[in-house]
Amino acid sequence: MVAVLAAFLALPAVSGAATYSLKWAKSVALLNPADGGGFDSVACAPTAASSALFCIAGDVRGDVFVTVHPAQAASQWHRRYIDAKTPITGLSCPSAQLCVAVDAAGRVLHSTDPSGGTADWSKPVSVDKATLAGGGAAGFSAIDCPTTTFCLAVDNAANGQVAYTTNPTGPASAWTLTTVGSGVLLDSVSCANITLCVIGGTNAYFSTDPTGGATGWKATAALSSGDSVLASLACNTVKLCVGVGYGDSGVGLSVGSAAPTTTTWSQALIGSDPPAQYAQVVDSVACPERNFCVAVDGASNAYTSSAPVRGEWSLARPLKKKSQSTVSQVACNTAVCVEVDNRGTVTYGAVHGATSTTTTPTKTTTSTTTTPTKTTTTTSTTPSKTTTTSATTN
Repeated sequence: MVAVLAAFLALPAVSGAATYSLKWAKSVALLNPADGGGFDSVACAPTAASSALFCIAGDVRGDVFVTVHPAQAASQWHRRYIDAKTPITGLSCPSAQLCVAVDAAGRVLHSTDPSGGTADWSKPVSVDKATLAGGGAAGFSAIDCPTTTFCLAVDNAANGQVAYTTNPTGPASAWTLTTVGSGVLLDSVSCANITLCVIGGTNAYFSTDPTGGATGWKATAALSSGDSVLASLACNTVKLCVGVGYGDSGVGLSVGSAAPTTTTWSQALIGSDPPAQYAQVVDSVACPERNFCVAVDGASNAYTSSAPVRGEWSLARPLKKKSQSTVSQVACNTAVCVEVDNRGTVTYGAVHGATSTTTTPTKTTTSTTTTPTKTTTTTSTTPSKTTTTSATTN
């Protein structure tokens, strides 16, 4: 046997990627589920020196709860009656001085002082009059306002409509409706800025000109199953878009891309397969940092990822013991995350700052031999299987 040993390599330490974490507090009940109370939506304004902790939650009765101290007791959440008996299905706050809400009747409301009282909210104005096949209003399902001068909302109609405005505090006539495609059901929207928006549902589309009409929307990543729903999107930069949802291939599915305007997105499972006990379908995702995202499922389990584009997600972290909720939503800024559920509870999480990991490569020895030997190859896999697919662009 002839063996050739390579020289030992003395390699310097290599700095790893920054990692973040969330420390969740005890959940606080704000509504009584026995009375039909529950939350549909949540938003947190971007971190600012004067308003780092401003968050707002919308309920199924047309009320919002606002706070600048989400980690405190229930008394720190203040209820505002803004849209009588109509669920608030979407909220977006590009600053602590502007929040825009959409409801299940296709109406829009706004406030330039959202931490103030009920009188500081506009009256609901009808923007989207689309109806469901069985009758009744289709209503809005989500909204995102990346700036104080641009908002984009999606509705529940069968023809996949988006509504946009460059004047969020203006009248109903300031909004423009665009049909994306027949048979397209939309549930989610996220805009990194005014030049990149992604919408999702039974299909996913992106636009680099979201005010440019239907031709500006191009098909992009879809979940692997034809019976899947992209329930939530988070595009906090033009180099990170993450979507989560569910389908017949899993109760927790994700897609991600560092180049959202291309058709190449990763796909992965979230959580264990089969699902953990008490797990539900994954409903919502938010990314407080570029390389750190959190997703929640209907039973208020949280899943985190420091590599969302690669589809590497943690296992379920229950936010409540034996939760009875079936729908939950999450919103974050760089300081906090807030999760709400359809049983009327809120849970606060503090985003812990980045820590860098450093690894020092070990000495490397290579050898060759002329003696035939059996070779076994072992491959280590990450907690979530990730594949890469390409969707056809329209």
